[in-house]
Amino acid sequence: MLLSIPDSRYRGISPYWILELANNPGPEAVSVPHDPSTGRTPVHITKPVRLTARRHKSVLLSAVLACVLLRGVAGAQGLTGVLIGTVSDVQGAAISGAVVRVGSPAMIGGSTTLTTNDRGQLRFLSLTPGLYELDVTMPGFAPCHETNILIGAGAAIERTVVLELAGVAESVVVRGAGPRVDARDPGFGTRFGPEDIEAIPTRRASMFDWIRAAPGISPTSPSSGIATTISAFGSGTNENQYLLDGMNTTCPCSGVARTEPGVDFIHEVQVSSVGSSAEFGNMQGAVINVVTKQGGERFLYDASYYGQAAALTSQPVSLRYLGSGEQRSGYARVKYEDFTNNLGGPAIRDRLWFFGGYQWLRDYDSQPGTDPTLPRRYEVQKLFAKLTWRLGPGWQLVQSFHDEVGTDPERPTIVTPFAATARTRISTPTMSFGNLTHVISANTLWDVRVGRFVSNRSGDLNSESPTTPSTFDRVTGVTTGARQSGAAVELSRTTAKATLTHNLRALHAEHEWKIGGQFERGEHHAINFIPTNIRYEDRAGQPLQSISSLPANIGGVSLTYSTFATNTMTVRDRLTVTGGVRFDHSRAISQDLPAVDPQARETDAVIPGLGTMYTWNLWSPRLGVTTKLSADGRTILRASYGRFFQSRWSASIPPPVTILARPSQSIPRSTCSGIPRPVRREPTSTRSALIAPLAIS
Repeated sequence: MLLSIPDSRYRGISPYWILELANNPGPEAVSVPHDPSTGRTPVHITKPVRLTARRHKSVLLSAVLACVLLRGVAGAQGLTGVLIGTVSDVQGAAISGAVVRVGSPAMIGGSTTLTTNDRGQLRFLSLTPGLYELDVTMPGFAPCHETNILIGAGAAIERTVVLELAGVAESVVVRGAGPRVDARDPGFGTRFGPEDIEAIPTRRASMFDWIRAAPGISPTSPSSGIATTISAFGSGTNENQYLLDGMNTTCPCSGVARTEPGVDFIHEVQVSSVGSSAEFGNMQGAVINVVTKQGGERFLYDASYYGQAAALTSQPVSLRYLGSGEQRSGYARVKYEDFTNNLGGPAIRDRLWFFGGYQWLRDYDSQPGTDPTLPRRYEVQKLFAKLTWRLGPGWQLVQSFHDEVGTDPERPTIVTPFAATARTRISTPTMSFGNLTHVISANTLWDVRVGRFVSNRSGDLNSESPTTPSTFDRVTGVTTGARQSGAAVELSRTTAKATLTHNLRALHAEHEWKIGGQFERGEHHAINFIPTNIRYEDRAGQPLQSISSLPANIGGVSLTYSTFATNTMTVRDRLTVTGGVRFDHSRAISQDLPAVDPQARETDAVIPGLGTMYTWNLWSPRLGVTTKLSADGRTILRASYGRFFQSRWSASIPPPVTILARPSQSIPRSTCSGIPRPVRREPTSTRSALIAPLAIS
């Protein structure tokens, strides 16, 4: 049950209140005998699984120096997870000095071991997503063993292990997965792991096949395989943040996703719908992190092919199409072919793993009411490569590269014929230069990552585009002649981020401190043009106006320097309070751009920019509370409050446009041109909500 109540008291911010009550059925407990041949007695699991999403230049520099000088730790957000817990005897007394080992095929370099502290606590930081085994041994006690512990990226899994005295004839074993509702994170989110991705039938379009299925996410076009815009709990479609392996790949121009890896390259999809930590800012919607696959100690190869012919596609609807007389057409799947290869394995045993993937996709179709001889021809190739380095004990480096190259044409419709559509060529190279993690101890680690993506989208006309100006009827929505407008766009975003995490006990509570700094530079520039430099608009067949404009080069730059700090305090394993604050110093800049000639080609002349248009200094407080209402942790109450500001999009500077009256109309000539003067603007937004979800797992 979800309740959303608008709150108009705030202008320019998005405050959220989240209240969630979760009742979690526990795992099945079965009485089994002690196995003397192995000396192993199954473990008691008395706590539920916990899945937690941890989230001026001088500010960033200070954060980086803190990571180096304090030799600290970055949280689990992004590529790794955490396993925490306690070891005790049947009377509940903590067992200090127990040897705990975790292992997984996902761990480069093999298993890792530690001993419990004086409070019987265990903590494994920076675990690669995958299935893990847990072994606990202690002299005088029967050893225990648990398998199939699923750890996801950005998740914290909790286990409480109860050891029996050696020689006990009977014990309890747990069969089946523990509850998946997070026991400490106050936010509201959904995780699609490898099993979910394998089991859920999709159209293999993109990562949005799963994102759309997350609670609180509303697709703007549910039936479309092309439109990928979504709203999270009523947010704007441009207010989400998209991450690829923890690196921001959100379009700096409009806020949509710009990097979409092939579906067979994806290991996990995380959707934090609302209530994100102070680690994330400049968004009012969801934080979406797509985690890609990696290599392993075994060579693995897979290939897949999907195809669909026109004979296998029905045409229940047929419509008459423009310029054909009485000819009609239905939906036609001319060709669909999807071929994927993946290969992964060790390049150097226990030191370097690789993973590579390639997707070849061809999708030709036409909609009802369009010319079936001129289908939309979507052609794309996706390439992905990833290296996982073990540089030494506690040191790990991950690097990746993704690119998608091809043609993404507009889809002809009954009101927009093929001749009035664009044939856009796309290229989106995305590079994670490095995500370096160093685990200092069971309590401390640091993390640094740097990445960049560039997206190029051409404004090509298709082969059937006429030379006659475009005419658009505002009443019927029909376009004839050439397309109305076009643009050749180049986008880029560079991100550098460093975080430090340290766990300690103080004031009778467990504290996890996390601090970090981040720098982002987003830029776009676009050459906008009108084919034939003029177009017409009618109203119900009657001339209304003409719009003329020479090609223009427009653009914008956004710079953001951020720092954040959070403290997650847990009292007696029942109550968790998370407090945090984030500061963002942002500038929107009108940069210098090359001039363009009448043929939309860049020249050597330079148009001076207007410099800094406005500056924001924003403070974003976050507060969350999670409490276990039952001793076994199966019933959880959580609530959170957050203040979120909208981002700055570099496309906010409008181009100059001149509107001219058609000769047959008596509309006076008017001019809508000019670029706004530099002004300081405050962030504007209309989103604020009180949200109270009730989740039962």
